[in-house]
Amino acid sequence: MAERFTAHICAYLIIEKDDTVLLSLRQGTGYADGEWNLPAGHTEKGETITQATCREALEEIGIQIKPENLETVHVMYRQSNRTNVDVFMRCSQWDGEITNCEPGKCGGLKFFPKNALPAETSAYIKQLFSLVKSGKIYSEIGW
Repeated sequence: MAERFTAHICAYLIIEKDDTVLLSLRQGTGYADGEWNLPAGHTEKGETITQATCREALEEIGIQIKPENLETVHVMYRQSNRTNVDVFMRCSQWDGEITNCEPGKCGGLKFFPKNALPAETSAYIKQLFSLVKSGKIYSEIGW
């Protein structure tokens, strides 16, 4: 019997303040280190994407999010060194202070203007904001 195809399901968190967005600098992970990206993580077995987003928010940036404060703004089917289904959720409200809870994996957290992201931002994240702005809710990247 042929092996079934699998894809990694990734939950991304978009935290905005005025016209800026929170990015984290990846380090020590072995993937995209040195690039700015959104707080994110993989879903775990038996976990919904919403649950994963809430869990990752607490683990990575120390904030608590209620599922009703999340809005899915884009889904990206993306080919990198593997196949990914990336779900991007915008958070409108949270409890706690944004803190770098994973200094071994995150070189810093910073708000950047969405129209002036740093050059070191992951390419697909740069694409994401123009897709969201144009109203596209689905994209296929890297194929």
